[in-house]
Amino acid sequence: MTPRTDVCQKCEDLRQEVASARSEDEKLEASQSFADHVKQARLERDFYRKTTENAIEELAGAQRPEAPVTPCGTEFKSVHYTFDFAQQLSVPSRARQVGPLYFKTPRKIQWFGVVNEALPEQVNFLIDENESVEEDGKSCHNPNIVISLLHHYFEKYGFGEREAYLNADNCGGQNKNQFLLGYLAWRTMCGLHESLYYHFMKVGHTRCLVDGMFGLGRQKYRRHDCDTVYDVARVVAKSSSANVSCCYRTRPELEPNWKWRDWKTFLRCNFRAMPSIRKYQHFRFTCNEPGFVFAKESVQSEEQKVRILKRASPTWFDSEMLPVHLPEAGLSAKRQWYLYRQIRQHVSVPNRDLVCPLPDIPDTPS
Repeated sequence: MTPRTDVCQKCEDLRQEVASARSEDEKLEASQSFADHVKQARLERDFYRKTTENAIEELAGAQRPEAPVTPCGTEFKSVHYTFDFAQQLSVPSRARQVGPLYFKTPRKIQWFGVVNEALPEQVNFLIDENESVEEDGKSCHNPNIVISLLHHYFEKYGFGEREAYLNADNCGGQNKNQFLLGYLAWRTMCGLHESLYYHFMKVGHTRCLVDGMFGLGRQKYRRHDCDTVYDVARVVAKSSSANVSCCYRTRPELEPNWKWRDWKTFLRCNFRAMPSIRKYQHFRFTCNEPGFVFAKESVQSEEQKVRILKRASPTWFDSEMLPVHLPEAGLSAKRQWYLYRQIRQHVSVPNRDLVCPLPDIPDTPS
C-alpha cells in the first residue's frame, strides 16, 4: 500500500467496519454506509467542479479591472474563489539542510492563498512572524486574519462581480464560524456583492486547486535557499505562472499592503452565531434578504432560512465604516533574543540584521 496524506477519517472508519464485519447482514450494512458516504462526497465534489466550470466559461477572455476594484462594477455572476492556509514555512531555509538548524525554531512565515479557478491565478499572502496581530505570530489563523485578507483580496484582485462562489475547508476556527458568515452577510448588506455562495466539501475530501498551487510553491521552496520572507515570495512566484506573491510589506521600510482589522468585535456586535453550523455545507447570502443566511446540509438538501443579524442592528451598512485597525504585535523579548542567539548564525551575512537583529530590549529570564 502506498503512503497517502489527508485521508478521510470517516472512510478509514467505514473501511475498518467492512473488514471486521462477520455476518452477511453486517457486511451489507457496513458496505452500504461506505457507499453512501462516498456518494455524498462525490456529489459535493461534482458541485465544486460544476461551479468552477461555470466560472471558467464566464471569465473566458475577461480582463481583471484595475485596482481598487469597483464593487459590482461588472456583470459577472459565476466567479469562483477558494481560500486556505498552507502549512507554515520558516526562514532561514536551505536546500541542503544544516543539521543543527533542524532542531531549532527558525523565523515562521504564514502562507494564505486565494485562488480564482477560472484564470487560474492564486494570490499567496506571506506573513512574517512579527507582522501578525498577536505576539510571536500566535493565532495567525483566527477570523480577524482570514477576513482581513479576504477583504483586501476582493478590493485589489477581485473582478467586481455581482455574485461569487467561495469554497473553503471545514476548519471551524478559521472558515466555518459566525464571523465568516457575518462578514459575507455584511458584504451583501452594504452593496459589495449582490449574492454570495459559500460552500464546503466533505471533511477529508477537500483537495482542490489551492492545494495544488501550494504544492508547486513548496516544491520550489525546498530546492532554494531562503533567508527572508521576500526570498520566499520570489520563490513561490517563480514556482508557477499562476502563482502571485504578496507580502505584508513590499520592503521593511514601506507601509503595509493591507491593514489588519478587528472584524471579530465588529461582527459579534451585529451578527449572532448560527445554531448547529457544523452540520451545514452550503450557505447563501443575498441583498434581497439582508441579515439572513440560507443554509443546506448537502447539495441536495432543502434550504433553511436563518436570521443571523441581531434585532438591534441595522439592515444596511456603510462599506466605508470599517472595523478598527489592529497593529502588528511584533516579537516578544524572549523570541527576539532566541532568534539572535540561535538562528542568526544560520542566516547569510547580508540578511542577518533583517532576520535576526540585535534586540534593543533586555532579555527576559527563562
